[in-house]
Amino acid sequence: MLAVAGKPALWLASAVVIGELRTRQERIKLGLQAQVAGLERRVGELQAAVDELDGANERLRTAAAAQIQTAVSLVQAVRSVETQDPGLVFPSVDGIVQSLLQPAAYSIFLLAGERLERVVRLGDDVVVDLPPRYDARTPLFCAVVDRQEVVHVASEEGQQILGDDGVIAGPLVDAAFGQVIGMIKIESLPLTMLRPDTLAAFTALCEWIGSAYKNAQRFDEANRERVTSADSRLFTDAYYQPVSAFVVALAKRVGFEVNQLTVRVTHDSMGRPEGAPSIGQVLQRVVAQGLRSTDLAFDYHISRGEYVILLPMTPLSQCQLVADRVRELLIGALTTHDLVARIAVTFETLHAPSVDDVSRRQRKPFRRTAPYT
Repeated sequence: MLAVAGKPALWLASAVVIGELRTRQERIKLGLQAQVAGLERRVGELQAAVDELDGANERLRTAAAAQIQTAVSLVQAVRSVETQDPGLVFPSVDGIVQSLLQPAAYSIFLLAGERLERVVRLGDDVVVDLPPRYDARTPLFCAVVDRQEVVHVASEEGQQILGDDGVIAGPLVDAAFGQVIGMIKIESLPLTMLRPDTLAAFTALCEWIGSAYKNAQRFDEANRERVTSADSRLFTDAYYQPVSAFVVALAKRVGFEVNQLTVRVTHDSMGRPEGAPSIGQVLQRVVAQGLRSTDLAFDYHISRGEYVILLPMTPLSQCQLVADRVRELLIGALTTHDLVARIAVTFETLHAPSVDDVSRRQRKPFRRTAPYT
């Protein structure tokens, strides 16, 4: 019986042992598969995190580059605003306004008595029926000029004041005296830019533009009282009237001819190379080099880019030669400094002696010697 039952018992025991080993192997395999699946899931999560981190880094690099570009544009715009000519302040603020606010359209107004007059309109023509002026009875004038407030459509009061005329409006203030000189009104602006930091920047911008304009105006008024211009060292337009009147009066009395050259220069001031002289400085060197010491050159600020040269005792027949020489020397000097400009030189006669004056000059002078004592 033992011999007959031994082998089946061993087979049964071997089957149980082998089955348990196989079951254990399957359990280990399933455990390893679960670990592999977990590791693959973690790798996928890590890869997604890496991709997200790369995207964040790319966005940060883009934002940093945009901020650097904005800072560069802002610095360039600031440099363009720092001008001593009041007529160039408002056209020069476009760069800084675009850098800070990115408006599609805006206007600048100056205070003229009891109303605001529009002097600059920049941007697209989405809104074309906007008023060019605001008098003292309008709510916008009262808010901006009288109360010196910055109004915007984010508030209910600002919506009532602005209506359909704009998005933000603020006073241009001379910080030195707290005086309102005008208003800047943003008429079209992305809604994402209407934020507290944007409003704070807009308030500072209003004060800065107002101060820049008044400083340029004060410099211009002070420069008008000077005999020579601080930039070009030419005689100023304020000095032109008395000097020309004196030269003409002297010419009438003595009997010589007085002619005048008018030099008009049209150039791109924004394209002026770094360190290059101004047109007035170039003309001053041309006058000193190519004309006589009795010829007087004036920086005629009343008309921008216009210069006047008085030519005492220069006959009209020689004015064309002098004009050609001035133009030739100017073009040569401008080319040397890589300046591009259009030059027009005209001449006119301020006084021409009559026949009697000429004959009187041709008479022999009568000299009488006083007796020696």
